[in-house]
Amino acid sequence: MRGSIAIEPDDVRIIRALQIAPRASFASTAAALDLTEGTVRRRYRRLHADGVIRVIGVVNPGALGQSRWLVRLRCRPGSVAAIAGALAKRDDVNWVALAAAGSEVTCATQSRDQAQREELLGQRLPRTAAVLDINAFAMLRQFMGGRGHYWAALHGALSPQQEAMLGSDGPPFTESPVVTDDPVRLTGEDEKILGALAADGRASLVDLALAAGCSGNASSTSMWRSPRQPWATTRGPTCGCAYIRPR
Repeated sequence: MRGSIAIEPDDVRIIRALQIAPRASFASTAAALDLTEGTVRRRYRRLHADGVIRVIGVVNPGALGQSRWLVRLRCRPGSVAAIAGALAKRDDVNWVALAAAGSEVTCATQSRDQAQREELLGQRLPRTAAVLDINAFAMLRQFMGGRGHYWAALHGALSPQQEAMLGSDGPPFTESPVVTDDPVRLTGEDEKILGALAADGRASLVDLALAAGCSGNASSTSMWRSPRQPWATTRGPTCGCAYIRPR
């Protein structure tokens, strides 16, 4: 069994920087943190290889016209661990938690389309014998949260000036509708770019272009063509729209 992994102060600062700017170059991150580019690259690769962090690209369902749902399941005794584990493996489930002394499972879903949502909420869960009751609530407006770099656990790891150099701006909590009035329609190239970002949120534009079979400029334009509500965001440490996700 692999032992514990030592995380040093500079590692924490790099993780925080990746929360703020998951796709920033090693050079840009190094300049903000007052480290050498080689140090940032070496430490990032070690953290990634050790399974401490993983930067991934995810779809914003609201930009595609799909809402997010909060789901509460009342389960038979002894079944919650298996149900929670199965939900946690799904790409359309954000997080899973146990509640009510281990008799309920709560989760948040963000389906890519109506068919995916109906498969989970309308078919799979109702047909699961261990699920006794289902309550599902559509999120209409978001009153707090948003970008993951406002996750408080690493607050203070960088100075405000360093965070500004990495692109941190705006209030941490903003009220906004979950579903946009003008949803994006994904093309075949978009789907290929999403597939590449899901595997590696820091994939270069050249790699994204190769995956999509288009030019680097086209892949950049496609990924960020909706600046007010981008359909693809990059996640890097543990929460929100830009976080680093533990393996």
